[in-house]
Amino acid sequence: MAMATATMAAPTPRGVPKEVYAAVKARFGTAHAALYEGADGAPVVPQPPTVMFRKVDINRDGTSDWLVDYERASTVIGGLCGTGGCLKQVFVSRGDGSYGLGFAAQAIKITVKRANSAMPAVLANMHGVHCGGTGSDACVIPMRWEPTAGRLVPVAYPDGAAVIRPFDALADAPVAAPPTILAKRDADRAICEKAGFTLPDADGESATYPFLDVNGDAILDWIVQPYCMQSETDDPVETPDGAQAAMPVLDNAVFVSRGSDFVNVWSGPDSLAFDLTGAQPAMVVSQEGSICDNDEAGACDATTTYIWDKVSSKIMILAQ
Repeated sequence: MAMATATMAAPTPRGVPKEVYAAVKARFGTAHAALYEGADGAPVVPQPPTVMFRKVDINRDGTSDWLVDYERASTVIGGLCGTGGCLKQVFVSRGDGSYGLGFAAQAIKITVKRANSAMPAVLANMHGVHCGGTGSDACVIPMRWEPTAGRLVPVAYPDGAAVIRPFDALADAPVAAPPTILAKRDADRAICEKAGFTLPDADGESATYPFLDVNGDAILDWIVQPYCMQSETDDPVETPDGAQAAMPVLDNAVFVSRGSDFVNVWSGPDSLAFDLTGAQPAMVVSQEGSICDNDEAGACDATTTYIWDKVSSKIMILAQ
């Protein structure tokens, strides 16, 4: 007889806010549905174990925040881990007593470093690709709580990488992109489809996300890293002469805030990283295939470094 897939009722673990526990239970349900896709005989959705939850101090408001480590639940539910570690979520307390997600992405480990006066540093040990390396390379990305943005944002820190590749700190809970950025998404989709390919994720959110404040106005600016792919249901795309069609290369882009909108200040096929060591993040653009060396800030082969110029309201090439 097929077993029901509804989540079993269970009390909230002592001390864990009901809102946080409910959100984790919902994420369990999503992962369970993806694993079994409604198959007969699927087991009942397991309950999140208490060991997943840990009190942390992220925003120094006197109320506990919560780090949720899905690696500690990997024996009871699958689909939430990969080569870059397991899903980690940080729920941060708000002034009204509720909680918001400040981080929701794959990480190998999350460490919180307390500070005397500044916001605590949150060190995320992540897949090496985020630091310009491979999966086996160390990549510790330092972050701090940014109240205006309502999320953890990468910052310079002695124990962290100096140059990092863009990543979505809320990859498991993406936010909707502004209209001008969605317009680029639509143009990219048209390019893919004209060549016989598709643009993954109809909403474009997995490759489109706010990241850092590039222009110094306290608003996070957006990264767009689109790519075409072959549809899973289609045969390989061929040209009229029977050769395999070339997949279009789409431009990456950086959009910065301007008033109530965002404008494109850089685009190109080259890879993009950010040097965090200056007073404001510097954009490090490197030719495809070059690898940044995080032991020396901004050191890449065949790179161009840009910094935002407040006088001209443009990005300018930083003198080497």
